[in-house]
Amino acid sequence: MTTGAGAASLLVLAWAQVSDLAAFYAIWVGIGLAMAAALYEPAFAVIASWYRDPAQRNRALLGLTVIGGLDRAVGRRVGLANRTATPHRCRTTAARLTLEHPPTSSV
Repeated sequence: MTTGAGAASLLVLAWAQVSDLAAFYAIWVGIGLAMAAALYEPAFAVIASWYRDPAQRNRALLGLTVIGGLDRAVGRRVGLANRTATPHRCRTTAARLTLEHPPTSSV
């Protein structure tokens, strides 16, 4: 998945410099392959086809799900830390946190 994400980044940069139609199509084929390598849905399909034993398949699918969930949780916290590093962004970050995580009523 990491290789696919890195390849997708490079291909998007190449897409910005494309000058003819053949290169455009070639880059989009590459982007499609990179998406297949980097997104979770193809990863689930690959895991389901690799592991024939249901116990091993379930363990592998659970591992991918947990890692994906942790990635989102950790990535969001690191992103918030980066956004609040400068004082002029604190107000915007506070407003965004309020919209993303509205207070719950304790009735």
